[in-house]
Amino acid sequence: MMRRWLLLFVAPAVLAQSPLAPTSSVQIDVNATQGQLSYSYIDIPAGVQVTFTGDHAVRIRCLGDAVITGTLSVDAPPPSYVVTTVGGPGAVTTGAGSSGTSWSWSSPLGQLYCGWSSTYATAGVHAGHYGSPMPFSLAGGSPSGMQTDYSEFGSTGQCWASYTAAGGGGGTLVLDADGLISVHGSVTANGRYGAASGSGGSILLRGMAGLTVHASGQVRAVGGGAAMNGIIRLDAYGQSPSVLGSVTPSPTLVELPYLDEVVPPTIGANWAIRGYAPRGDAIVLGASLQPGSFTLAPLGTIGIDVATSVTLGWIQVPAWGHDPSGVFQFPVPNSPALIGLDIYTAGCNVQSSQVPRFTNTLHSTV
Repeated sequence: MMRRWLLLFVAPAVLAQSPLAPTSSVQIDVNATQGQLSYSYIDIPAGVQVTFTGDHAVRIRCLGDAVITGTLSVDAPPPSYVVTTVGGPGAVTTGAGSSGTSWSWSSPLGQLYCGWSSTYATAGVHAGHYGSPMPFSLAGGSPSGMQTDYSEFGSTGQCWASYTAAGGGGGTLVLDADGLISVHGSVTANGRYGAASGSGGSILLRGMAGLTVHASGQVRAVGGGAAMNGIIRLDAYGQSPSVLGSVTPSPTLVELPYLDEVVPPTIGANWAIRGYAPRGDAIVLGASLQPGSFTLAPLGTIGIDVATSVTLGWIQVPAWGHDPSGVFQFPVPNSPALIGLDIYTAGCNVQSSQVPRFTNTLHSTV
């Protein structure tokens, strides 16, 4: 019988424990807390927009429910030469587009002095180029390049320059609620269009008491004026996130606790499994050589053959971090006889502040 440990999660002293419940639209600069914020509960009413600004990815701990009927945004700001930014808070330059230069003239002198060939600004990129939903990367979207256009003044051959600012990339937003997350309005990490499109950013929403994007709700991490999308992941504990509204791009849906195979089993090497669970949890892993189906309330259903299963070990999930997870490594003997062996692996987070639950089941072949 596994014992429960009492774990203490100590939040940084800079974090506030007041609610986020504005009655009018507000901008919150996250630089003072390096992107880390904490609220007792969140209630964004209809018609109210909360926009986060600054340089750091926004990581919010909510100790209660989070109800978003208005807008929660880490969108890129409008293109500007006055404020030099790569986009919303958490945006990066990893996938930045290239800048362009174009030329035009109306006389032979212009052709001689203004230039010959033109290039054009390209869009920023994100999903499929860098970053990942699992583990969730804090890197947001990337800006486009800027554009410089030269044109001849009259017919003198003199060239005058005009500039178009880069479109910023969407930022990064992590909302981790101990209660229920209900999205009736909008949660956005969109890029902006300038000389070209800034890419969409990154969004992770995690509700320990459930997560629902209602029919009126939308979650978006899209590029400004083009389909340069970002990354969206939706987590819920003990149940699948419910998506009734619009989520663009298509999200990664995670029912916690969750197992993901990092490295498949190979003879003579380490087999690696990552476990995702609430902060501080421990996941006990069991495996069998054939699938099964065993249901036990309130743990749910496990997909291994319990009668013939063995305990592999356990994964300790840290009590900190924006996407708490741990990795279990198991050395596979260097025996050719194991090649082709099927293994079914699942776990249970017996050490938890939540009601313990079974994980999903992994099917691996040596």
